[in-house]
Amino acid sequence: MQPCRETLARIAEDTFASLAFMFPVEPQEAPPSAAPPVIASVAFHGPWRGWLEMSLPPEMMAPLAANILGADDPADTDVEKQVDALKEVLNVICGNLLPVIDSPQSEYTVAAPLMQKADLAGPDAAATETSICLDSGTVQLRLLLAAA
Repeated sequence: MQPCRETLARIAEDTFASLAFMFPVEPQEAPPSAAPPVIASVAFHGPWRGWLEMSLPPEMMAPLAANILGADDPADTDVEKQVDALKEVLNVICGNLLPVIDSPQSEYTVAAPLMQKADLAGPDAAATETSICLDSGTVQLRLLLAAA
């Protein structure tokens, strides 16, 4: 399996655009968020095992949920809906990524996303990291892979 940053970024951008109506923009210097990022990860196993981790500024959570749910006002989304929306986007990115970087015929089990950092350690783990700039903020992605 040969993950690459460009593939991870493209799939993440496509997912955010189609699912959350958040579109890629040219990278720009944005002031760092005063609050720590929101982090979620999802584990998977099959021919390879690993985690996909995503972090984003907390300011993106309400617009993300509002866009996915079709809410007129991001303030109408509570924390639970925001977390669910983030987990859904992460799950879709992972589900779309695995057949592209491995084989469409390979079977993987994808766990429920968690609101925590990825937890895959070991000398055989390889990481691919990228960030995508969206019209609502910058998202960091990290894919950790190890042989099953």
